[in-house]
Amino acid sequence: MIGGISGAGQMGQMSVSANNTSKVLSSDKLQLIEETLAEFDAANLTEANAKAIVEVFSEADINPGKELAFAMAESGFSAQEVGKLAGVGPASGAGQVQGVSAAQGGRPPPPPPQKMDGLEISDDDWESLTALLADYNTGELSEEDTDTVLSSIQSILKASAPEGGIMHVVA
Repeated sequence: MIGGISGAGQMGQMSVSANNTSKVLSSDKLQLIEETLAEFDAANLTEANAKAIVEVFSEADINPGKELAFAMAESGFSAQEVGKLAGVGPASGAGQVQGVSAAQGGRPPPPPPQKMDGLEISDDDWESLTALLADYNTGELSEEDTDTVLSSIQSILKASAPEGGIMHVVA
């Protein structure tokens, strides 16, 4: 959970729903994300750096979403933080997409997300979950560390689940 990416107003608000269907990033786009982020230091990211990242992703038609946030987290970056620095997060102002207002011929902002029963994950929990999944996917954890990571993931998902659980199965 980037400036210049269409639909950037959604960057600051990352919630996951059981009904959410996002477009999966191609291996070429994942490689571009990794190569682009390798040129920058996540700990010392500037506004200019963030805007450059956003521009590259925008030109490659890489849209904000959980796949982008996860790919960025694997490289040590927070999609939300990059978006804020680039001025395209929720603080950038309604009606602003890619730095162009709707009155200036740009696209209007996307409609607000619909409320669905599903996971309601806060930005902090989303970042924690993304980091935990990245750690888990390294395959370099001891059995004890793997159990700890899986337990933490399970705790976040349980806390984020709607009343009655995520799914209701009827025979």
